[in-house]
Amino acid sequence: MDGSTGGSLVLAMTIIGFAIWLQRNEEHTDQNGSSESELDRVYHRARSASRKRTNRLIGFSGLLILATAFISNPIAWMSIWLLVMISLLIVIGLAGKDAVRTYRYHQKKLDEVRM
Repeated sequence: MDGSTGGSLVLAMTIIGFAIWLQRNEEHTDQNGSSESELDRVYHRARSASRKRTNRLIGFSGLLILATAFISNPIAWMSIWLLVMISLLIVIGLAGKDAVRTYRYHQKKLDEVRM
């Protein structure tokens, strides 16, 4: 096993483990009664679905990296790493979208509390 293969294996296992940890953390997060209004329920439902999608995409990136450890064809190897880069850029975009959604939720929640 060369350094590239070993590095890919370590990186893949780390990313897959991180995706699993994120998803379990999301599933076991107690809302502590925060879903008291329709606004809360809609926000938490959308946030949960978005984070599930993001966690799956992170796990998929880890699986792609795992595949690169065993591929010897340079064109296929480069193509898979390009897919990893694109999928992680999409994760960054989804994180930005989640941040905007959370900001808007907090603004609406403040308006709701003030009334």
